[in-house]
Amino acid sequence: MTKFLYRLSKSTFLSLILLGLAAVNMAQEVPIIQPGAPGEEMRNLSAEEAIEIANTSYSSDDVTFMQDMIPHHNQAVQMAELVANRTNLQELNDVAGRINASQEDEVGFMMQWLRERGEGIPDPTAHDEMQTSHMMAGMASAEQIVELAEAEGTAFDQMFLELMIAHHEGAVTMVEELLDQPGSAYDPVLFDFVNEVTNDQVAEIERMHGLLISLSVDVRAGLTPGFQDAGQALMNLELLAALPKPPGFF
Repeated sequence: MTKFLYRLSKSTFLSLILLGLAAVNMAQEVPIIQPGAPGEEMRNLSAEEAIEIANTSYSSDDVTFMQDMIPHHNQAVQMAELVANRTNLQELNDVAGRINASQEDEVGFMMQWLRERGEGIPDPTAHDEMQTSHMMAGMASAEQIVELAEAEGTAFDQMFLELMIAHHEGAVTMVEELLDQPGSAYDPVLFDFVNEVTNDQVAEIERMHGLLISLSVDVRAGLTPGFQDAGQALMNLELLAALPKPPGFF
């Protein structure tokens, strides 16, 4: 019995090897074709050439994204630098600290990414030279920055959070727009970066929303929408009873 099982296992093992070799041979026989530019012929690529292209290729949309995200990050840092001298709220100082640490590092990374590919590096302070719409990117206007710099106390805290939430949401939109473009973010380094941007910005937006709600004097702040919560608070009413919907009522 033991001898039979050994022979069966060995036979199965040899069969798997043969199937694996056949699969490798078939994969090697399938050509990897790189489309040519308009008017040029296609060419066959080796596996090594295909891997190299996949690891280094990037699109014009990738370049525009990186070039625009640099001044976008710079504005966030500029706003964060206003916090220390205008608030006593430790949570807001923590937000500003995270922005300064993460966005300055990311600006350095984006500059290096562009430099390694021979692409132009924008002036981080040249916000008006962004190709992306300021509205879509959630950029604060020059007038809003001046108003923010002149504000103090709770008024500053609220305005900073409102502007920064819009700014972070703009960054998430920029990533979504990039990923919607054909051929974009194929560079694995860039792909990992844009996903980190989205995750970090979304998490920070949630924290800032919670902090902004805590500063509101509106009695509805923090309540869920609907007639049983926000509506009651608005009219200073108390729900005493609720009847179920009658049959057939939708």
